[in-house]
Amino acid sequence: METWSQMNERHIQEKKSFIEKAAKMGLTQSQASTRLMIPPQTICNYIKKHGIDWPRTSSGWGRKGYSKEDYILCAQSDMTKSQAAKHLGVSYNSVAGMQEKYGIRFRDGRKP
Repeated sequence: METWSQMNERHIQEKKSFIEKAAKMGLTQSQASTRLMIPPQTICNYIKKHGIDWPRTSSGWGRKGYSKEDYILCAQSDMTKSQAAKHLGVSYNSVAGMQEKYGIRFRDGRKP
C-alpha cells in the first residue's frame, strides 16, 4: 500500500509531466493553462519550482496567440477597437496597446 507522502510525490511528478509535455508541444504558457484548466500562475510556479525548460515564443505574439497581422486585418475590416477586442476575445486595452505599438489605424467608433 502506498503511503500518503508517496502518493503526494507521485501526484507532483504527474503534474510536472503534464506541464513538460505542454512545453514540448510548443504551446505558450497561456495556451497550456487553458488546455490544462489551471491558472497561468500555477504553470509559472511549477516551471520555476521544478526547473522546467519552457521555450519562449516569438515576440510578435500576444498571450492569446494573435500576431500584429491579426490586429491589422481587423483594422482593414473597418472595425473599431471595441469591435476588434470583442472579435479577438481580448481586452480593449490590448487592442489599444497594439495600435500604439504598431501604428495601426482602427475606425473611430465615436458618434459625430
